[in-house]
Amino acid sequence: MTAAAEAGGSAAGGWRIVLAMALVGTLLGFGFGIADQPRWRATASVAVESDSQGSDEARLERFAQRGESEQVATAAAGMLGDDVPGADLLADISVRPAAPGGFLIVTADADAPDVAAAAADGFQRALVEVEGDPLALGKAATIPSEPYEDRSAALWAGIGFLAGLAAGLLAAGLLALGGRRRGGSAPPTSLRAEDDLDDFLAVFADRLGARLAAYDPGPGGSIVRNGDGAVAIPARAVADVGMLADRLRLRAAGGPGSLAVTAAGEDADAAGVAAALAVAAAGAGRNVLLVETDLAAAALAAALGVAPSPGLVDYLGGDAAPRDVLRAVVVAPSGSAGFACVPAGVATGGASVAGPRFEGLVGRLARVYDLVIYIAPPVLDSSDADAVAGLTEAVAVVAGPGVGADELDEAAGLLEGARVAVVAASR
Repeated sequence: MTAAAEAGGSAAGGWRIVLAMALVGTLLGFGFGIADQPRWRATASVAVESDSQGSDEARLERFAQRGESEQVATAAAGMLGDDVPGADLLADISVRPAAPGGFLIVTADADAPDVAAAAADGFQRALVEVEGDPLALGKAATIPSEPYEDRSAALWAGIGFLAGLAAGLLAAGLLALGGRRRGGSAPPTSLRAEDDLDDFLAVFADRLGARLAAYDPGPGGSIVRNGDGAVAIPARAVADVGMLADRLRLRAAGGPGSLAVTAAGEDADAAGVAAALAVAAAGAGRNVLLVETDLAAAALAAALGVAPSPGLVDYLGGDAAPRDVLRAVVVAPSGSAGFACVPAGVATGGASVAGPRFEGLVGRLARVYDLVIYIAPPVLDSSDADAVAGLTEAVAVVAGPGVGADELDEAAGLLEGARVAVVAASR
């Protein structure tokens, strides 16, 4: 399909959205207009006798406020009877000082003219009865001959048409904006297997509104341990990890408080990248906790050299408290800031983090640690990935060198709407 044809199809689709929204708005407005009843308004007055100081505005305002009290509403209900319950009409009654002074105007709005007049008279008499001197009955309410507010079905249909038209234009504009790449050209609707790896990784990141970053973990992996059991970032990967951390603002004091790291496709070391980011953030002075939520493929304990159990799965099952699952991680060289971690533990089949117990833990951890990094399950392998990503402020996706176009296309569909900040392309 040519670019001109694609543009024409997009424009036609946009106008169809506009017309459909305008039609729906018209029908909804017409239906509301049929259901919308006219409103009737009646007024009565209460005389306020002057005292030695005269009936000043502040004094009238005080009586006006009392006229809208529950006490007056209850008295009015008793006078009016069950047909017009005064307490229910309180929201439709207003009492205000008259402009010339010396009077209070009682205004009642209702769906029927006789109800409006009865309510105005009832509240007028109730106010005088409750307050007594210096109030006296003034002019009684008369039944209104015409409604003060009567919007016809045709008027509502017009309002609905304009609202639908505006909503349609907005939706069409957003659709057109989303269908363009940052450079101005339209991206493919899906990733193609014949595309170069760098090309469809760029499309993948663009679809998610994320930045693409190359990441080389080096031959030793994303995280290594020395003879003393302390962990460190491989020298070859230090610069790349620092770039990822800075793009995610993990080393900034005002950076995100939580991050989910997930994998797209095979050969993506999400756990190693998350651990390396924890080292970088801890080195910048942040109080970091690393939590492994990929219960089906626990790897964090072995990578960091900590005890695998009890872990997160034990906490979720109610068999361990938070203090039981926390581990301290030492970072090389000696004297570097360390961090804490929670390994997945030894999970049985069907274990999942989705649920209120995990959500409650996320809230508790946010109050204790400056930054909590969650190792989420792979995007395509578990619904838990979406559950974890939905509870964090930012998401980083790690794409391994063996990822395919179809995998990225499916992952992009699953991650749309998530707060993906960086796509780390591992080499």
